[in-house]
Amino acid sequence: MKKLIKLDVLTVVTIIAVGFYAIIFTDLLVDVLFYHRNLYYKAIYPTYYIIVLILMPILIWSFLTGYKIKNKKLELFKISLVLSFIPMVVALSQQLYLIITPWLINLKKSMDAKTAQTELISITSSQLSSNDIIFWIRISTEVAPVLIGIGVFYILYKNLFSNIHLEANILRFNILDYLERKETNDVVLCINRRTNKPVIVKEEDRFLHMLIDGATGTGKTSSVLLKMVLQDIKRKKYWLMKVNKEIEKLINEKKVLFINPFKPKNEYLSFDDIDILPEDMDKIEDEIRADLNKCEKLYKSFIEEYFKDTSIKNAVLKVKNERKEILNQIHNLLKQLDDIKTEEERKEILNQLEVLRKKKNDLYLTELSNNYPLKVNQTLAEMLNKTYKTLLENRKKVRSDFGERVEAFNKAYEYLSKFVETYNSFTGKNVHLNGSKTLEVLTGYYKKINNIKNNIGITVVEPKGDFAEKAAQLCRANGVPYVHIDPTNNKGWAINVMQGEPEETAEIVSSVLRSMFGRQEAFFANLQEDVAKNYIKLIKYIYGNECDLMMLRKLLRDPDMLEKEVKKLKELYLQTQDMRMQDLIDYFEEEILNSKHYEDILKWTIGLRVQLDNLLSKEELVKAMSPFRNEKVLDIDKHLRNGGILLVNTALGAFGNVSSAFGKLVLLTIEYAVFRRKGDGTDTMHVFYIDEFPEYINESFKRFLTLGRSYRVSIVMAIQNLSQLIIDGSRTFLDIVKGNAATKLVFGRGEIEDIEYFSKYFGYQDEIQMDSSYTHSASIFMPHQTANKTERYSMLKKPRFDRDLIQDLPFQYVMYKTVYRGSNLPADIGRVDFVDEKEFIVSDKPLYNIVYNPIMRKLRKKSEDEFIKIIDDNTHESISRNGEEDNITSDSAINKEFPYKKENSDEKLLFDKDFE
Repeated sequence: MKKLIKLDVLTVVTIIAVGFYAIIFTDLLVDVLFYHRNLYYKAIYPTYYIIVLILMPILIWSFLTGYKIKNKKLELFKISLVLSFIPMVVALSQQLYLIITPWLINLKKSMDAKTAQTELISITSSQLSSNDIIFWIRISTEVAPVLIGIGVFYILYKNLFSNIHLEANILRFNILDYLERKETNDVVLCINRRTNKPVIVKEEDRFLHMLIDGATGTGKTSSVLLKMVLQDIKRKKYWLMKVNKEIEKLINEKKVLFINPFKPKNEYLSFDDIDILPEDMDKIEDEIRADLNKCEKLYKSFIEEYFKDTSIKNAVLKVKNERKEILNQIHNLLKQLDDIKTEEERKEILNQLEVLRKKKNDLYLTELSNNYPLKVNQTLAEMLNKTYKTLLENRKKVRSDFGERVEAFNKAYEYLSKFVETYNSFTGKNVHLNGSKTLEVLTGYYKKINNIKNNIGITVVEPKGDFAEKAAQLCRANGVPYVHIDPTNNKGWAINVMQGEPEETAEIVSSVLRSMFGRQEAFFANLQEDVAKNYIKLIKYIYGNECDLMMLRKLLRDPDMLEKEVKKLKELYLQTQDMRMQDLIDYFEEEILNSKHYEDILKWTIGLRVQLDNLLSKEELVKAMSPFRNEKVLDIDKHLRNGGILLVNTALGAFGNVSSAFGKLVLLTIEYAVFRRKGDGTDTMHVFYIDEFPEYINESFKRFLTLGRSYRVSIVMAIQNLSQLIIDGSRTFLDIVKGNAATKLVFGRGEIEDIEYFSKYFGYQDEIQMDSSYTHSASIFMPHQTANKTERYSMLKKPRFDRDLIQDLPFQYVMYKTVYRGSNLPADIGRVDFVDEKEFIVSDKPLYNIVYNPIMRKLRKKSEDEFIKIIDDNTHESISRNGEEDNITSDSAINKEFPYKKENSDEKLLFDKDFE
């Protein structure tokens, strides 16, 4: 709606501008045709032509092309330039006519009267002599602006066809970008040495990533990284100020529950500090339950109508068996085809194959038509089960934030909407959900706060601890909430590196462990990686996110425990029919538990267990990575969604090589969480600051650099020299980093190879070189020699900044090259400085003011006899509340109840896929 209103306003402004321009153009024509001069125009002609005739076409063009016809923008600009010539030429002819004509009349009268002195006295004030200085003033003030305007437009039009940079700037130009002051997450890189102005990297250019190259002691962390982190923290502060105002209002009006009474007063409020009121939560659940009951009845009617007997299932099984038999026949004929020698037999077999192929396709179509109700049934059951599971998990979270609660309830309604959509599509009916009015109101509050623009998230990963500690101090000074993970100094926070999908987690942990193996034969490396992946998947399928690396270590060492976990996976597979689980079960039964080579596999994978033991040998690291040993565990998806601030010290000095593995686990876990986001340009901007980046290099980081921009991720990498990015003698990773880091900044005192690269990268400039030569000659008439000098000029390419200049840069001076809206800017020299000490001062000033209402009572518990249903392909069940069961008469084969106690049950919600 706001966009529509904005476009309507622009349309009105454009119509007014075009109308005004047309009126002025008509007025000029009338002045020329009827020789009518207005004293008002005499007074304002200089500014009149500059503003109206020169700026008005650009204004009209910017409105029209910026919001109307973007694909024709360049053509419309050219037309605007051409059309602007017309009023200017008309204005020029008018002025020349009005100024020169009186002078010509005066001259003619002077010649006729033969007395120029007498005639000149009789001339009116509007007919000035050419000798009068006022004549030349009028020429300069009335004609000159028009001539300048024509010249400017001619130059623009002429260069438009040859200057690609001018064309790009025109295509991106929009007057509203300058009229509207937009708050964006730009960052100041440094101060330009020549202009003494800040070098600003625009928000959209930050997604093209940044590389900072500086030797130790150059101040790259404290004068560049920390300075940029401070700017992002201040932008986060400004965003939180707006959020704080809205949340404070909701709390004081008792529309949400304040769940953090011990929150420091000098810290802004956020979603983490509020939750849905218990009574509102009960209302929403009751409203969802009403729609659930409605969907359950629809599902029951669907089952009774299409699955009264087993005829459909038997028909499908029959078709499948026929297809399987045909496939076996085709396989046998193909084997015979290889042994046939005569051409006639060959043709006969080919004909048989063609007949079988057509029959197979016909059976496939028959199977699809018979199987369609089964697929619908499976989708309906899946949507109901997902709804139950979402409500169950949401109720089990005694403490959660407002946004997470609202999104969970909305997700439940998404599943119910998909159920109704599938049901209506198959049956042709028009069923609607009642919805939850309470949830709609709360969703409105959530969207209003969440749609506040310019939110930003920060993640800092560094090996020493000082950078993260200073960033934490800046957060405290600005009242911004943050999470600080420091294994050497327990901050009470942990990050679960096993969070995510099973396949993703397996890939993350196995790749980090493999990087710790060092060089080894490919067979053993691949075997250990394969074992690690499958063991991790086994844990993840059974326990979800409630697992850690200690469980993996125990599983690798205890065959009895492995056998028990495989049995659990079998039970889970019988309930879910997830084929990924079946493949995993086959792997453990055939290649591990019942394999003759089990003892050999244990020997071959001893390196895996050793490296895992090495990683978990430090109790501090185990605590920082486990969800069971800390009260507060970081939810990575929530951290990215809400734009949180995460500061991680991997403690290289305390843990050595294990520090790098810990950092890789953290970065990879967040990287995979980034790729779980929408990637549609609406995600919250997130900036990664990675100090001593080579410590955390991994192969999958290539994908992060190349695709991170689509997920609104900016990566700032700090290194000591480029050779650190060469992995196992390969320069591939180095080339990827150099190619994807659009902004590069280098300090002095660098390696020779780095200096040579940056000298070439910063570009060349043309330099005229003069070569002089002398020729000597003598003769009998001129005994003394004469010298003739010959000069030759040539154009040479010289580096804009030579190696010595870059190498000898003073302290806190840098050489940089950046971009503006995707286009390269010339390299230059900049100046950086440390963060002012006053920025670290923590104020005691309260940042929020709420009237605390002591409603922190326990959430009202549901009755113990409440039931959560399990829906599968053959079953339809009802909710039983307060001990009263719905009177549903149906076959026992399609009814069963599963009692659920929300406090202590770990049962899974399942559905069956027998018919696949």
